[in-house]
Amino acid sequence: GGVSWNITLNQYLMLFETLRVIGSILLAAVTVSVSLMTKKPVNTMAIVASITMIPYVLRGFGMDFVKYLDFTCILSGQEYMALSFGSGLYFVIFTIAVLGGCAAVIWTARRIWIRI
Repeated sequence: GGVSWNITLNQYLMLFETLRVIGSILLAAVTVSVSLMTKKPVNTMAIVASITMIPYVLRGFGMDFVKYLDFTCILSGQEYMALSFGSGLYFVIFTIAVLGGCAAVIWTARRIWIRI
């Protein structure tokens, strides 16, 4: 109700589902890239879990400043939409940071894959 954008429910639903699909693809790409770099499944699980869950756990303890670093925010869709509607600059910085970090991991994994 407090959203200042004039979008229909169908447009919101499409944006919501698109964000969830993009988040899932990014998480899969990061997981595969980290798996290629570490070569051990336990290390891969630890790194990916820390990337996705540490900001989430910190938010659970009341540290709201990490909400812009929370990768699970993209996967939930609704929370990401609320961030985008409520705070313009932080949303842009968060999106650039997440996409830049994912791109760096994928680029590094690609370089390792080409060397193999």
